[in-house]
Amino acid sequence: AIWKLGVPFFSDPQARFKAWGLLVVNVSLILIEVALIFLVSVDQKYFTNALAQRNEEKFWGTVCHLLLLIMLLPAAAFLKQLASGTFALEWRRHLTHKLLGRYINDDQSYYRLKMDDPSIDNPD
Repeated sequence: AIWKLGVPFFSDPQARFKAWGLLVVNVSLILIEVALIFLVSVDQKYFTNALAQRNEEKFWGTVCHLLLLIMLLPAAAFLKQLASGTFALEWRRHLTHKLLGRYINDDQSYYRLKMDDPSIDNPD
């Protein structure tokens, strides 16, 4: 099912570049967020080591670096959520367009009957 839905989305001439671009942006932002979380973890280790060694210079350097990472992390998470939501909206737009294209086309005579003669109660 995923293959039948995913391939047309990523190969559709109208949405192909946008779909691939959003996928690359999403994956990149996920990797950036994971890297920032990893760096926070490493800095927490250095912070704890500096406290244990009573090294004031290393302590304040680590505190400044941790504060910088802690400020960057919410921005990265926000951008990831924004890119993910944009990707989801594009995916839904594509599926809706595909579904309506199949449902309302020239071959659907019952739809044309209802539009041509509104007095028809049940065109089935």
